[in-house]
Amino acid sequence: VARSDTVQVAGKKHSRSRVAKKTVSDVPDTDAPAMTDNATVDGRVAATGSSSETQAIKSYKQRLMEEMTFSAAFHEVSVRDKERGITLSGLDLMAQVEDGQLQIEFASEDTSVELSKLFRNPLIARTIQGTVTLQPHIPAALDNGADLQNPGIQNPGIQNAGNDALPFSLSQIHWKVVSDQLQLKTDHINTFTRMNVEVRPDDGVFVDVQSNYYDGQGKFATRYLPVGIMNPKLVDWLDMAIIDGYIPQGSFVLHGKLSDFPYRDDSGVFQVLFKPRDVSLRFLSDWPQLKRTSATVEFFNESLFVRDASSTTRAAKLTDGYAEILDLKKPHISISLGALANNVDVQDFVWNSPLDNTLGGPLRLFQFDGRSDLKLTLEVPL
Repeated sequence: VARSDTVQVAGKKHSRSRVAKKTVSDVPDTDAPAMTDNATVDGRVAATGSSSETQAIKSYKQRLMEEMTFSAAFHEVSVRDKERGITLSGLDLMAQVEDGQLQIEFASEDTSVELSKLFRNPLIARTIQGTVTLQPHIPAALDNGADLQNPGIQNPGIQNAGNDALPFSLSQIHWKVVSDQLQLKTDHINTFTRMNVEVRPDDGVFVDVQSNYYDGQGKFATRYLPVGIMNPKLVDWLDMAIIDGYIPQGSFVLHGKLSDFPYRDDSGVFQVLFKPRDVSLRFLSDWPQLKRTSATVEFFNESLFVRDASSTTRAAKLTDGYAEILDLKKPHISISLGALANNVDVQDFVWNSPLDNTLGGPLRLFQFDGRSDLKLTLEVPL
């Protein structure tokens, strides 16, 4: 049956095209009496007949998912999950149900993405573009009429199909969410993501996500810090430390059960890897600024590593820098680096840093010539 009507989405009316549902004649059991096609909004299927029709009913539940077709365009869609702190607004998309799966094609501009439990402020996505496919699978236990919340209990609908509706809750379905490429571009970074996510009613959410990102603007980096899972003292330090810089490209990997994040026991992988350049930063607020800094930076599960760092500060050249924070929940930064500078510049650095409190006085008693090649090690609790 084909028809055209309207749907109300975020206060705007849009045409919905072609909704077709298969009739009872599509159920393969020819001995079963006719059933009314009665799939309601809350996801329940009503059927008439006796318990001998169980096989036909089971087939129909799967067929309802596989044979329904639907296609619609939506504009300025808003989605809110209050429990998880997720709000999306301004989405433009095309949704299509066919061959037992839901395909969503995004073509959005200026979309607000709010993840209040993760980021401090909403992110404005100038572009969201790509296709996401949702593939449902009805577990065998559900097809057999079992109660997934109470395993071992047979559903009364199977015992008395003539009087009861068979539960067909979307929350009991195993979902796969797949995208080969989803672009999200803001004013400060451009990302391309591949994802394969499984939502399992009895085992939570398993994610396999990989993103590549480009053209990152360092001065806005703190807007993208996942502060909801970070130690507040570490967040304060990063807010102070990062001044400017550029990230040509980087990668992000998340693999494992979401309930186990951030994988303290290494049951999954959370990795952010990038190589910033021309970075301006400071280790502590009253230390001289580091300029023209480059390095390899890696977040891995609950640790942070900075390798192969080089920089300049007050005429001193810093090389072979290494820094680590082994536990981001209890941040303590360990730093080692080499410093090459004229001795007068070493004196100048000391006098313009907190080292002046301990070394400044003795150094004022001497006048140094020549150059120094120093190896420095710092331990700084944050």
